[in-house]
This record gives sequence, structure tokens and C-alpha cells, in this order.
Amino acid sequence: MASITGPPGEKLMNKPQVQKTEPLITKAMRTNIMAQVAYQVVIFVKVQITGQVIFGTDQKLRKAMMFNSFVLLQVFNQFNSREIEKLNVFKNIHQNYWFRVATSGLLALQVASVEISGIIKGNARLDYEKWGICISFGIFSWVVDCMAKCFIKVQHRLLKINLFKLELHFAPLAYFLEYPNLSLAFSFNLVG
Repeated sequence: MASITGPPGEKLMNKPQVQKTEPLITKAMRTNIMAQVAYQVVIFVKVQITGQVIFGTDQKLRKAMMFNSFVLLQVFNQFNSREIEKLNVFKNIHQNYWFRVATSGLLALQVASVEISGIIKGNARLDYEKWGICISFGIFSWVVDCMAKCFIKVQHRLLKINLFKLELHFAPLAYFLEYPNLSLAFSFNLVG
């Protein structure tokens, strides 16, 4: 909800309407989602398997770190979701009051839930070092997002350069039109 409460920009107002037949999740969104999923899976598997060796933590502390990291990754990913294709995810963030309020509220609730559950339920409490590790996981998601967006831009440029050098290689045109989501790598052979 925090992402949609901002005032519409000039670019959004001049953008043509999305057609009913267009996919809800664009290629840029799909690339960003897959990059974040891969990053988060790597982090959680790494913490679960080697957390005791790397961080010197017991099972309770690892679970607390994984929960905290998961929530912080979602909070930091809100910033990535503000701009789907542009690198500057902080553009005009000062103009969106509700985004700042919602993000601050989420962070405050997360800190409170981790610290209070440590006191009430006897769960592991995180010290400053563990909080720093969890926050650094979240901040690095911005780097992963930048890499995914750069990958999208490079992919678009390569397709523009080779657009007129494409040669139909293996699939008949009717087959390609029947399955429009096939990648160009499967349907076309890049020449030259």
C-alpha cells in the first residue's frame, strides 16, 4: 500500500493505458523478482547451513536472524519496487509521505517484535552485530536490484542492435505465434 500512495508523476499521466491482453507481470518485473528470489534463497540456505560456523550462533539465534533478515529484505525490497526499470529507487521519495510513514512503522514493529519476543518468549535476542548483519543483507538487495536492472538494459540494447539480423532458425512462425512467451534464444538464431 505504501508504494501506491504517492502522487502520480508526469510520466505516468502521459503513459498509454495497459491493454487487457498484456501480461500483468512484465519482463522487467519477472527479472527483478527472480533476482531477489535467488538472492534470498542463497542467503537463507547459507545462514541455515553454515550459520553456526560463520556467525558462531546456535539454532535459536539463527532462526531469529533468518526471520529478521526475511522481514528486512521485504522492507528494503519496497524501495526496489518503486522503480521497475530505473536504477534510482530513491527518486522523489521525499514527496511520498505515506511511503516513509509505512516503512518507518514496519521497521519499528520489526525491532519491537524481535526484541519483545526475546524477552517474553525466551527467543534469541540479536545484539548490534547480528542486527548489522541482517541490515546489510537488506541493503545488499539494492545492489542485486541494480545488477538485475543493468542486465535488463544490456539485454534490451543487444536485442536492438541485432533486431534486423535475426534469422528464423528452428520454429515455424505459427508455432512461435502460438507460444509468444518463448525466449528469442529458442526461436531465433542471432546472425553475425
